[in-house]
Amino acid sequence: MTLLAGCGGEGDSKSSDKPSDSSDSSATSADTGDAEMPVCVEGDQWSALSSAGPSGITAGDGKLAVVFANTADGTECDWYDYAETLVDDGHRVAAWNYDIADGPVEDRLAELDSVVSQMRKAGSAKVFVIGGSRGGCLALLDAAKNSDVSGVAVLSCAKVWNRVDPTPLAKHLPKVTVPVLSVIAATDPDVPLAEAKADLMALGSKDKELLVIKGSSEHGTALLGSTKVTAALDRFIAAAKMRP
Repeated sequence: MTLLAGCGGEGDSKSSDKPSDSSDSSATSADTGDAEMPVCVEGDQWSALSSAGPSGITAGDGKLAVVFANTADGTECDWYDYAETLVDDGHRVAAWNYDIADGPVEDRLAELDSVVSQMRKAGSAKVFVIGGSRGGCLALLDAAKNSDVSGVAVLSCAKVWNRVDPTPLAKHLPKVTVPVLSVIAATDPDVPLAEAKADLMALGSKDKELLVIKGSSEHGTALLGSTKVTAALDRFIAAAKMRP
């Protein structure tokens, strides 16, 4: 188990489980020929996820895939810039949207499972899930039961999935045995640092790390504005290549 602390990087700004500025551009879409893509998408390497599952976008063809799970009111555009760097590094990525953000957690897990399965069927031997806020806790719940998930990175979530209609994580965390990276701002207004530390201790995984961004109150995908965070995610994904 590792506990790290990093200083907030340039570009950090206050947020509370709301989509970053890039999400505003997804309100309209651009026609790519086969399907309408969010306007944040550039180039022809991106395509829509299978129409048989949740909506979203995918790109890349690597043996290692990363699936992004949104904040409650986020969109695929919140992940786009970072996802592009992973594609450039030779990985497959997918960013999906909840059918609805609320409702039974089982329904949201089924959506996430569908996207993970698509990545496996596309040829990725390992599939990691990076979730922001509510999506991070959903990723942990999924890893507790889904053997197709190879690892999880959590940005700003602890204790419960959906604090409005909470599903406690406590009984599920010991079942999570895959590698986990948890990232949280030291003064996150929505998720107390003590909760993130407690969740890390409860995980069944022996490969787990908590990165605390000092001097920051960023939440969810807003943390991607810190180079400390993206560098930690890069290391976490790169380490997967060394694992069986």
